[in-house]
Amino acid sequence: MYTRCQGCHTVHPVNAALLARGRGQYRCGRCQKLANALDALFDEWPSAGDPAMSQGEPPVLGGTIALEKADASELSPEEAALLAETPNLSEPSASKGPWLRLTWITLGLILLLGSIYAAGTYFGQIHFDRAMVEESLVKIGVKDAAPEPPFRDTSSIELVSREMLAHPSRPRVLLLNATIVNRAPQAQPYPEIQVRLFNLDNEVIGERRYRPTDYLTSTSAMRDGMTPDAYLRFSLEMLDPGERAVGFELEFH
Repeated sequence: MYTRCQGCHTVHPVNAALLARGRGQYRCGRCQKLANALDALFDEWPSAGDPAMSQGEPPVLGGTIALEKADASELSPEEAALLAETPNLSEPSASKGPWLRLTWITLGLILLLGSIYAAGTYFGQIHFDRAMVEESLVKIGVKDAAPEPPFRDTSSIELVSREMLAHPSRPRVLLLNATIVNRAPQAQPYPEIQVRLFNLDNEVIGERRYRPTDYLTSTSAMRDGMTPDAYLRFSLEMLDPGERAVGFELEFH
């Protein structure tokens, strides 16, 4: 609620506690005129031409009315007038303070990271800045962390045995029999196997890449991966380039 001094037209915020203590009387802090606040009472901040409430019209009491202050102390009309000049009589909630501060900090970090990302894009550093921005967003809880990729170490896959033979029933087809084992301390996905054929000049004259589905017969084995120290024997077929092929090699990917 607000009251307007009839002498200098200064608007003062008031509440029920102040009106009760001064019995409606107050002294204007600007012109020192003693007046009755009820003679010029408004629900909202009045403009120059707004009329006051008519006599007998009850004011609408909003959430800022501090009725609990009515028993706090005895105030004189002069003290009530001084309190009435305070812009905001309501006290901020202590419980909302930390959350409001945290919200502003989070918004500030998001704006800062967005600026860094835009600058990185402009100056050709998008890959570095993108990783940094995503890591920071994960730390403040704005973005979920990406799932970690499965463990994979093809250097720990050992080729135990291998042999290349002419296919017993299919002409111009070679049959590769091999055994591999996972020497890593934990399971890992089955590798893709690159097979290359060489001639006498060590030139590649035949090449093929096999996926796990090409040499595994069990889908459950592919799902579980290569367990440590477990041997796997498999056979692969590829076209026979003829007598030019004198050697071969396997590479795991």
